[in-house]
Amino acid sequence: MTYYRMECCYNLGLFVLGMLLICVPTADGQSVRLSGGYSKSSGRVEVLHSGQWGTVCDESWDNDDAVVVCRMLGYSRGSAYSYAVFGQGSGLIWMSDVDCSGSESSLLDCPFPGWGISTCSHKDDAGVVCFNNTDLSEVAVRLVEREGYYNSSGRVEVFYDGYWGYIGSRNWGNNDAQVVCRMLGYSVGHSASEFRQSHEAYDRKQPTWMEYVRCNGSESSIADCPFGGWGVFSSSYYYNYQTTASVACTGQRDIDERAVRLVDGFSPGSGRLEVFYAGQWGTVCESYRWGVQDDQVVCRMLGYSESVHYDDNPFPSGTGMVWMSEVGCSGTESSLYDCPFDGWGSTCSHSRDVGVFCFNNTDGSEVAFRLMEVDGYHNRSGRVEVFYAGLWGYVGYHNWDDKDADVFCRMLGYSESVHYYDNPFPSGTGMVWMSEVGCSGTESSLYDCPFDGWGSTCSHSRDVGVFCFNNTDGSEVAVRLMEVDGYHNRSGRVEVFYAGLWGYVGYSSWGDKDADVVCRMLGYRTGKGHHVTHDVDFGNLQHPTWMDYVNCNGTEITLADCQFGGWGSSYVRSSMSSASVSCLSQSDFDERAVRLVDGFSLGSGRLEVFYAGQWGTVCDSYRWGVRDDQVVCRMLGYSESVHFDDNPFPSGTGMVWMSEVGCSGTESSLYDCPFDGWGSICSHWDDVGVFCFNNTDGSEVAVRLMEVDGYHNRSGRVEVFYAGLWGYVGYHNWDDKDADVVCRMLGYRTGKGHRVTHDVDLDNLQHPTWMNYVNCNGTEMTLADCPFGGWGSSYVRSTMLSASVSCLSQSDVEELAVRLVGGFSNSSGRVELFYAGEWGTICDGSWDNNDAQVVCRMLGYRRGSAYRYAVFGEGTGITWMSDVGCSGSESKLFHCSFSGWGSTCSHDYDVGVVCFNDSDVSDVKFRLVEVDDYKKSSGRIEVFYEGYWGYVGSTNWHVNDAHVACRLFGYSTGSAHNYQYRFEGIERPKPTWMDSVKCIGSETSLADCAFDGWGVFRGAGSSYQNCAFVKCTGFLGTCLFSASTGVKSTAILPLAIAYQ
Repeated sequence: MTYYRMECCYNLGLFVLGMLLICVPTADGQSVRLSGGYSKSSGRVEVLHSGQWGTVCDESWDNDDAVVVCRMLGYSRGSAYSYAVFGQGSGLIWMSDVDCSGSESSLLDCPFPGWGISTCSHKDDAGVVCFNNTDLSEVAVRLVEREGYYNSSGRVEVFYDGYWGYIGSRNWGNNDAQVVCRMLGYSVGHSASEFRQSHEAYDRKQPTWMEYVRCNGSESSIADCPFGGWGVFSSSYYYNYQTTASVACTGQRDIDERAVRLVDGFSPGSGRLEVFYAGQWGTVCESYRWGVQDDQVVCRMLGYSESVHYDDNPFPSGTGMVWMSEVGCSGTESSLYDCPFDGWGSTCSHSRDVGVFCFNNTDGSEVAFRLMEVDGYHNRSGRVEVFYAGLWGYVGYHNWDDKDADVFCRMLGYSESVHYYDNPFPSGTGMVWMSEVGCSGTESSLYDCPFDGWGSTCSHSRDVGVFCFNNTDGSEVAVRLMEVDGYHNRSGRVEVFYAGLWGYVGYSSWGDKDADVVCRMLGYRTGKGHHVTHDVDFGNLQHPTWMDYVNCNGTEITLADCQFGGWGSSYVRSSMSSASVSCLSQSDFDERAVRLVDGFSLGSGRLEVFYAGQWGTVCDSYRWGVRDDQVVCRMLGYSESVHFDDNPFPSGTGMVWMSEVGCSGTESSLYDCPFDGWGSICSHWDDVGVFCFNNTDGSEVAVRLMEVDGYHNRSGRVEVFYAGLWGYVGYHNWDDKDADVVCRMLGYRTGKGHRVTHDVDLDNLQHPTWMNYVNCNGTEMTLADCPFGGWGSSYVRSTMLSASVSCLSQSDVEELAVRLVGGFSNSSGRVELFYAGEWGTICDGSWDNNDAQVVCRMLGYRRGSAYRYAVFGEGTGITWMSDVGCSGSESKLFHCSFSGWGSTCSHDYDVGVVCFNDSDVSDVKFRLVEVDDYKKSSGRIEVFYEGYWGYVGSTNWHVNDAHVACRLFGYSTGSAHNYQYRFEGIERPKPTWMDSVKCIGSETSLADCAFDGWGVFRGAGSSYQNCAFVKCTGFLGTCLFSASTGVKSTAILPLAIAYQ
C-alpha cells in the first residue's frame, strides 16, 4: 500500500486571506524498527510516518500485535511487552490502541484510531521480543544465586533461541522443581517461593520464555512439560520487576547427614532450633508459616512426646547461616527435612530465629509450689511458682481470681489473700507450666484445681502474683502523711499501718469527712480530702494497698472505725491515685486573704492567696472557671468578673498554694472551695489571672482610633473607654453599621467596618476587651447604645482580631474616582483610586471579576476582567485599598467591603482590569502564532474580539478543542497542549479573551464552543499566561471560512504571523 501526504507551499507575496497554495503530492513509505533492546530481535517498537519516527502506545498491546511486528522484521514469533520496559522513546507517539488479529502482514493493516491520536506518555511505549521456533535439544537450565541463599537454591533460568530467559512463577510447584533439579544433577528438589526479579526501570535484560509450567515430575527436561508456549506469559505488566520460579535442590549427602538440636535454653529440651546442612549448623527463620505442627516434628526427632509453641522466640538469637525459612510441616513428617520450605539459605534476620520447648509428661507426683519473695518487701507476697518435670516454672494469669489466690495462701498457712490483676512483682524466666487455673476455692492444693494442661505459651508479663496475710483486731492501726513534691508538710499522701505493714489507701469515694478523721488522728483541727498520683515500682512492689472505698461520717476516732471495702485491695497501678489530705490548724483559719498583682488596674492581675505566713499563686488547672473568678471578685468588693482561659499577666514566683480549685460560685471565700491541697508542683506558667470591675451607667463611654501601620489616619483599630479604662472591641459581628456609629462619634459622615490583626503581650496585658458581638442598626448616638455581648469579654489572644473602621468625610465621598494606567488601550490597565487628595493603587487580595465589573461600570463600560500580580506594571506611592469584596452590583468601588484606607501591601500585587462592551461576535477571528523550535503546523491560538487580539487560556483544553481549532487552520486533526507564554518583565501586552473552552468536536469554529464567557479566565501569573496550544496534522490544502448560527470565524494561516 502506498501512502501520500500533501506538502503545501505558501506564496509569500500573496499575504491575503485565501492566499495562493501550491500543493505537491509526494510518496511516503512506511517502516518499523526496534530500539533499546538487549539484542537486534528485541526492543521498543518504533514506526515511520510522515518522515518522522515515533513510538507505539501499549494500550491494548498484546502478542497478536507483537507477532505482526516480528513478521515484518523476518521472525516467525513474538512476545508483547508494555510499560516502556526497553526504555522510553522521545518525540511523537504515532499509534495507540492497536488491535491486530495476528494474521496481518503489516502493523499498518491493523485497526487503530489514527496517526498521532493518543493520550499516552512515553512511559507507556510498547516493546517486543522476536524469535523463531528452535530445536528443543538446545534447551538448558541454570540456577541464579539469590543473596543469602546456598548455591543449590536459586532462581531458575532457561536457555532458548540463543538467550537465557526467565520462567514465570504461575502454577510452579514441586513436580516442576524435581525436573529442574534432576537436569542439574541433584537427587530431589523443592519448589521455593516466587522470586521478584527487579530491573532498573525501563531496562529489561532478558525475555520471559516460559510460564504456566505443569510437569508431572517424571520428565527428563523442562521442555517436555506442558506450558503456555515459548514467549507466552502474563506478567509483562510490571515495568521494573518479574516474578519468577525458584527451587531448592538437595543431593544424596545432604539427605544422609540430617540433624537438629536445641541451643541456649533453660533445659535440654528447650532453646533455639538449629539444623545441620552442608557441613555446618544454622538456624531456622520463624516466618508466618511456622506453627504447632512444625514444633511437633522437631520434638519427635529429639525423642520428646510434647511441645510448646512460642509465637516469639524467648531464647538468645543465633549467628552464622539461617538455613531454612517458610517451613510448612503437616505434623506427620518424621523429619523437619521432609517438610516444604523456601530453599537452603535465607536473608531472614536472626531476630526471627525459631525457639522450641520439648518435654515428656509425668504422673505429677513431684509437683510442688512456692512463693518467690520480693527484695525489700516481706515473705507474704511475691510471684507464684510450680515444680513439674524436673523444672521450676510459673503460673499464667488467664482466669486467675480470688478463689485461686485463696487456695494458694491456705497452702502456705494464711487466712486471707489479695490477687492482683496485673502482677506487681518481678517477672520470671523459663517455663510457664500452668494457665487457665479455675479453682472453686475449696481445694486443698492448686494441683487439684482444673487448668489448661502442662506447658503454656503465656507471656512472663502475665505471671501470677499474690499477697497473703492474717487479719488482726485493728488495735495497731495508725496513719502518716507521705510528703509530695512541692506540697506543704501539712499535706500529703495518706498511708495506714496494719498487720505489721505500712500500705496505701485508695482514692475511691475519698472526701473531706475521711480527711477530717485522718487530720484529727494527726493532731490538726480539720482537713480537706484530695487524691494524688504517684509512681509505684510495678516490677518490685514495696507496699500493699490496705484500704479502698473508705466512707467516714467524720466523727470516727480512727480510720479503722470507718466503713471501707475490707483489709487488702487489689488496686495497684504503676501510676497510682491514692488518698491524700490537707490539714488545717486554727491559725490557718484566721489569716485567709487574696490579692491581684501586676495587672492593668487595681481589679486585675495574677491571683495570690495567703497561707502559712506567705503569699503564693493559684494553679489554673482544668477546673478553674467563671465561678471561681466570681468568688475572688466578691472577696475584693467587685460586682463583675472576666474569666481568662490563659493568664494574660506576668507569672509569679515562690509557692503555688492551691490547685484543682472547684468553687460552686456561692462561697464567701476561696478558702471554702474544694481544692487539691496546700502546695502544688504546678508550674508558674499556669498561674491564675483575674479581671474584676464594677458596672457604671455608661455616660463616660468614648471611642478612639489607634493607628495601624500603612493605614491613613482616618482608619484604625477601635478602642472604647468604660469604667475608667480604655479597652479593645472584638471583631465578632462587626460591620458597616457599627462603623457608622463610631465614625459619627468621631465627627465623620460615615464609615466602613473591618477587622485588623494586632499583637498583644499575653504575659503583660495592658487593656481589657470591653465589647464583643456588637450589633448596631446604624442610628445609635454612641456605641454603648448598640446591642452587644456585655461589658468585659474573655476574648484575648496574642495575635488578636479587633474591630477597625475607615471613616469618610463629605469631601471624601464627593471626590472618589478611578482611572486605568499602563494598559495596552484606554480600556485596560492598572486600577488607581483618588482619595484624601492623592491617587493610589489597590492590592490584589480577593480581587476578582465582580470587583472589575464595578470599576468598569464607573468608567462607562458594561463588562470587565480582573487581573492580578501587577500585570500592567507596578504603581508608586500609597496603596489605598486591599481585600476588596464587591458583589458586582455596587455603583461605586468604595461601597464594596475592604480592609481600610491605606495598606502595607507591596506594589508587586497591584490590580488591573480590562474593560469592554458586549460586541458583535460576527467579527471574531482566530490565528495560530508560531513558537520557536516548533513546526508551522503547531502554535499558540489567539482570538480577535472587541478590536484586540487576545489569548485563549489552556484551562480544560482538550483534544476535542484542538480538533476544532486545527480544522479552522486547514488541518484534519490535532492534539491539545499547554504553553506558558512569558511576557517581558511584568508588562501584559494583550487580554485573555477565552478560557475553559469545552468543544464537543463537531463545531466549525471555537466561537461555537461552550466557554466561561468573554474575558473570564483563570491562571494568569505575574509574568506569564497558560495558553491553549495545538499540534495540527493532516494538512487539507485549504483554509476554512466557517459560519455557524450567524457567527463568522476567520482563520489566518500560520505563515502570516511573521508579518503581524
